[in-house]
Amino acid sequence: MPVFRLAVRTIALLSYAVWVGGFTFYGAVVLWVVHEAHGSLEAGRITQQVTYWLNLIGVATLLVWWLVAWIDRRRTPRFARYALVGLLAISTALLAFLFVDHRILDRHLESHGLTGFYAYHSVYLNASTVQWAANLLLIPVVLRLWGPES
Repeated sequence: MPVFRLAVRTIALLSYAVWVGGFTFYGAVVLWVVHEAHGSLEAGRITQQVTYWLNLIGVATLLVWWLVAWIDRRRTPRFARYALVGLLAISTALLAFLFVDHRILDRHLESHGLTGFYAYHSVYLNASTVQWAANLLLIPVVLRLWGPES
C-alpha cells in the first residue's frame, strides 16, 4: 500500500475516533455530569461550547473521509463505495444543519434563556443522533473497503 494512502487512512481513523468517540463519551457521560453539577441553563452554556468544537472536529474529519473516498474510489467494490459516499453525504448534510441549528440555539440562549430553546434543542438532538448512527455505520463499510484485498 502506498505511504500516502496509508497516512490518509490513519488520519481518517484517528479523526473518526476523536469525533465519534468524543461525541459518544460526551453524550453518555459528560452531559449527565454537567447537568447534575450545574443545572440546565449553566449546563447549556458549557455544552454550547463543547458542541461547537465537536462540530469543528466533524468538519475536519469529514474532509479527510471525503479524501479517503476519492483515493479509494477505483479500488473498492461498488456497493461499499456507494455506501461510504452515501453515509458521508448524510453525515455532511447533517453537520451543515447542526451548524445552522447551533446558531439558532446560541441566539435563544443569549436572548431568551430557555424560552423556546427546547424545541430547537430537540431537533438538534435528533439530528445529532441520526448523524451518530450514520457515522457508526461507517465501521462495517470501512472494514469491507479495507479488507485483505484492498
